[in-house]
Amino acid sequence: MKTSARAILGLGALILALNGCDDRRTPSASGTETSTSANTGDKVVRKPRHRENDHKVVVLTGPEFAANREILDALISEYGLDGSGGMVVPLQYPDSFLEEKKLVMSRLSDAVSAPGVTTLVTVGAPEGVVRELLKIRSSKPELRIASLFTQDDMLRVELASDLTLEYAPAGEILADENATVMPSADVDALILAATLALEDPDKSIAPLQRLQTSLDAARGFLKRKTAGAAWKIDAWLDPDTNLRSRVRLVLTDGGGST
Repeated sequence: MKTSARAILGLGALILALNGCDDRRTPSASGTETSTSANTGDKVVRKPRHRENDHKVVVLTGPEFAANREILDALISEYGLDGSGGMVVPLQYPDSFLEEKKLVMSRLSDAVSAPGVTTLVTVGAPEGVVRELLKIRSSKPELRIASLFTQDDMLRVELASDLTLEYAPAGEILADENATVMPSADVDALILAATLALEDPDKSIAPLQRLQTSLDAARGFLKRKTAGAAWKIDAWLDPDTNLRSRVRLVLTDGGGST
């Protein structure tokens, strides 16, 4: 009996040893994968990402925002940076468009024509960029475009975009001319929200509703529930027809962001 017991214990020890040498993965209760290292025995949890790296997002920041690189931090934290396993392709105006000291706006068309690019977001684009946006809209109608705080003719920008957003200080009524530049506080959350809004494939949902829903999602991702707490976003009201635009949105700030 002692011999049989020793044989059974020895066989069990051999099986455990073989399993310990096998660096196999097993699904955890949360649906993530865990793996066990044969050398250390430490478990590595492979958490799923918020986004699948299956497309690219080109982001153009204009001269009012380009110096503040932090405004893209929220977007990059969610999507990652192109070239580092992520999706965000940043462009700065004018630096990204200079060629022998001349501005070459066709570089924007080149950027969005790269493989995998599905989305273009402009932030504070200067006057003249709308001409390139209209060319892009004509050549790539499937590209999703958001224009935030552009300094160009808004009627033309509206034609080129799926979503536009202007800033109006409380009590100010925007006309058809250039928009007022948005203060930088919490703009990072707004850029992330606009990008998220463009990802919704259901075009029956109005851009205003998409942006509001996506702004709540962005606050959750960033763990900043009060980001833009004083903001109010509405569809632009045409003073001549008294009709509200579907694409053109206006943000007013009643008391500053927190």
